[in-house]
Amino acid sequence: MIAELPNDSLVSLEIFDNKITLFLENQQSDCRQDMLRFFNSINKKKYYAILGKENIMIPFLTIKDNLVIGLSKKEKEQLKERLPKLLDQFKLSPSSLNKPASDCSLEEQVVFQIVRSLALRHIILIFDSTSNQQESNQFLTNLIPVLRTAVKNNHGTIAIVSSSQEVAGSLYYDQCINLDYFFN
Repeated sequence: MIAELPNDSLVSLEIFDNKITLFLENQQSDCRQDMLRFFNSINKKKYYAILGKENIMIPFLTIKDNLVIGLSKKEKEQLKERLPKLLDQFKLSPSSLNKPASDCSLEEQVVFQIVRSLALRHIILIFDSTSNQQESNQFLTNLIPVLRTAVKNNHGTIAIVSSSQEVAGSLYYDQCINLDYFFN
């Protein structure tokens, strides 16, 4: 199921739309900059990058306040309209939005960021920067089935970059691209 795209191929965003794409990197490479340049080159829409567990929320603000930071009035309305359905899909309580971010685990904060991005219909890039840790692998492996349902129901686009064979063994992503062939 691994697609190998040659360097000179013309790639358009349509092959990623409404899908979860796993970009499988080897253990020694870090493809963050290449992936960001790649998505910038094929896409004029906004994307939202979740960089492993480095991208955490402002701890003294509520989850709700963190979710609306930097949004225009129109985007806030989109978020307000789509948020209840997404919270339900991720089995999150609406009351959890009133908790301070410091009361949430890093994994919960990542999930809230994903919910925000899906509500705003951003492309989501997830970099599994701690892929050699069992806990991170398990979190991402458990999250992919929920992401698949959310992507299908909300017309989202998610790209996961990982070197984890455990994540690659998931049955819930739509396509896998081996980065050794993609960027070489």
